[in-house]
Amino acid sequence: VAGCGDSSPQPHVVVHAGESIQAALSLQPPTMDSWIVKVEAGVYHETVSVDRSGVTLLGEVKGDGAEERAVLDGTVEAGRLLKDAVIVSGANFTMQGFTVRNYSGNGVTTSKTHNIILRDLIADHSGRYGVYPVESQDILVENCVATGISDAGIYVGQSRRATVRGCHVYGNVAGIEIENSYRADVHGNDSHGNTGGILVFDLPGLQQQGGNHVRVYENTVSSNNT
Repeated sequence: VAGCGDSSPQPHVVVHAGESIQAALSLQPPTMDSWIVKVEAGVYHETVSVDRSGVTLLGEVKGDGAEERAVLDGTVEAGRLLKDAVIVSGANFTMQGFTVRNYSGNGVTTSKTHNIILRDLIADHSGRYGVYPVESQDILVENCVATGISDAGIYVGQSRRATVRGCHVYGNVAGIEIENSYRADVHGNDSHGNTGGILVFDLPGLQQQGGNHVRVYENTVSSNNT
């Protein structure tokens, strides 16, 4: 609301094409509990690790094309692929406006943390999992695209209070998976052309058992028979 509250600018740093996102994260002062990293459109060949709380990664989006935004690309010398794109252990994390592609491990992983927003991300051939919150709480996965993933395009595992909405998943083994999780809503998504469209289940041998209160509704699920 205009005119209310503190009008001072949020602390942030801008990453220009060719610079390092990880280096920008390291500039967060030790006493600061929020840090915005704005990433210009371009291609960045690196793995980004976020172990501080209050980090926001904002990728520049110039248009609808995958190249018209900030791209994390795991392809390095001689065609070798980096393992992971983004690994998050810090709480109160937001990531928005990125393409993540060509990794051998996973796209965007959050682990043992809380208050996570993953919005407007494109995971394209990013390994076993595209968007991958696990053992986390209070999660929003919104308006994301996942394709070419060898396991699940969007996976929520051993987590509590998650929402997956407005996402488009196709060409994966599993489109969306909710595994061993409590209180998850999956709605308004389009899942097609995968082996399995939307899966909700428990696996034995995991620390969190007895998944419950998972609602799957108002999704478009079709042609998931590859």
